[in-house]
Amino acid sequence: VEIGQKNWLNFTIVHSRPSNLNPFMNLTLADDGGTDFGGSNAFSAIYNLSCLFSPGRNQAPIFELSYDTLEVNEDSLNVNHNRFAVQISAGPWWESSQQLSFVIRPVRVKMHANSPRSSWVSVTNSSLLYSEGGDLQLFSSSSEVSLNALGALSFELANERNGEVLFDVVLHDDGGNEFNGSNTSEVRNFLLRILPVNTPPRFELSDTLVLKEQFDLSPQIFPGFGFNVSAGGWQESEQTLVFRIDRVAGPPGIVSSIDISCWSPSLPMVQDSKCSSGRASLNLTLAPFVSGKVSFNISLIDSGGRDRGGVDTYVRSFDVIVNPVNERPYFTFKSQQVIVSGSNGEALRIEHPDFVSISSLGHFEDNETACPTLLTCESQVGAFNLIANDNSELFMIQPTLSWPSGLLSYVLNTFPTQGNITAFARLQFVLQDYSAQDGTSLRSLPQNLTVVVLRVNDPPSFQLNYSIQVLENSGRFSQTIAGSISPGGLTNLEELDQRITFFVLNLSHPELFDSLPTLSADGTLTFELAADKFGNCNATFELRDDGGILRGGIDKSAPQTLLIEVAPINNPPSFFLSLGVVFIQVLANVSHYEFLGFATDIRPGPRNENCTIPSL
Repeated sequence: VEIGQKNWLNFTIVHSRPSNLNPFMNLTLADDGGTDFGGSNAFSAIYNLSCLFSPGRNQAPIFELSYDTLEVNEDSLNVNHNRFAVQISAGPWWESSQQLSFVIRPVRVKMHANSPRSSWVSVTNSSLLYSEGGDLQLFSSSSEVSLNALGALSFELANERNGEVLFDVVLHDDGGNEFNGSNTSEVRNFLLRILPVNTPPRFELSDTLVLKEQFDLSPQIFPGFGFNVSAGGWQESEQTLVFRIDRVAGPPGIVSSIDISCWSPSLPMVQDSKCSSGRASLNLTLAPFVSGKVSFNISLIDSGGRDRGGVDTYVRSFDVIVNPVNERPYFTFKSQQVIVSGSNGEALRIEHPDFVSISSLGHFEDNETACPTLLTCESQVGAFNLIANDNSELFMIQPTLSWPSGLLSYVLNTFPTQGNITAFARLQFVLQDYSAQDGTSLRSLPQNLTVVVLRVNDPPSFQLNYSIQVLENSGRFSQTIAGSISPGGLTNLEELDQRITFFVLNLSHPELFDSLPTLSADGTLTFELAADKFGNCNATFELRDDGGILRGGIDKSAPQTLLIEVAPINNPPSFFLSLGVVFIQVLANVSHYEFLGFATDIRPGPRNENCTIPSL
């Protein structure tokens, strides 16, 4: 405040203050002569001056923002940021009692934040808050973007939305705008950048897949096994998706291969990396001949990454249960034919060990097959059954086949060839399994077997008298002395067509005979005795047939011995008279005559009677 030229009072108001306060001034006049030597440079008089102001004009409030750009993650949801606005003032100190309020107005928005193709769009506050899920909604419909008088910024984000919003911020006071006053601050602006946070992809699937055991590597396809496939949240549909399957429990040998993928709805056999159809097909190939339970995790991975705590993986679990299916058993013979030799007249047991070359109740279905580690295998039992025999009379005990040893055994009937050289029996066997886990009982395909029985020559037989007696000099002898003559034994009628012949193996005294003993096929013994011979002779006979000795046959009977007794007969003695005298002449009255050599060649009989003393 100063007194200027022309005695005007000049003053400048440097601070506004409320209009009901009137300042008072004390006014004195001073010069610049100083006060040296007792001088005075001021009037002693003091004048009091009172200033009466008319009402003043309102000064605009002021503030500053802490950030030009505020970045938050889209999953932040409720955001409270203290001291976002600072240096907040209503104006001069005498306006500090004014009430302040901020107004935030969105100017333009760009959505979504992770797409370079997005462009800025002019918006209003209602577009961002009340679009009810519209394309521009970034904030929850139940809240507002607010900045309180203390400078705290708060807002609630809409779920899974991101983008950039440019806001204008002004501060208002309640001082009014009379006398050209201002109740509104300068406009400040800031950029709110809501950064995308990758949300996990999603899909649904059946928890359990129940299948039947397979017998080959045939692939199985399950369309739509995965459904409601999604890359995740809002504006993530452009992400690429990849499925991954991991076994987490159960043996590794049940599932040979497994994968899941999405296929293009318009291009057959072309995979769709974005799974636009929302459906995924499971492709599964079971390992053959095994059953059990396996647990898998299916992970769906998107390309959104994990920045700012994003999640790019979603995992679901499911089980594959493979129920056992009984496999048809199978087997093969080492040979489709067996040739054996019969034994006429007696039952013959025949065995063929290990006659089955390959035998199985099914893969991993019997204790003979090694069970892979961690797999559950069955413990079935089996039995070979004879289902066909076109010549059962060939056997006294029908053929059997033992499981699992494969022993073929049977007992041939007596005289199995029935007069023929060869007999046949055509058999069919099957292998039946029992105790399968699925409750069934299956049998193999029939296997054919022919049993060929070849005739074996049995030894001939006969019954021979123990002894016979003939008289000396009885001449020719011919008599049946052998009975029960058979080419194949006493009870075998199969070899009656054979020719038989008796042979003399030994003759102890052939000198008793002029014609040696022979035995004809009908058992007739014939011989011619030598004259004047007697004594005992042992004759050993053997019967032979023409059946031969092939395959161990026998064509000779057991030898039998006949005692031939030639009983002596006393033959008359003999002599001859000498000189052919048939009469003699003697003299009468001569009492004694002696004629030496009158009788000559006097014998008791044949030579074998020389031991006898002849008497006349």
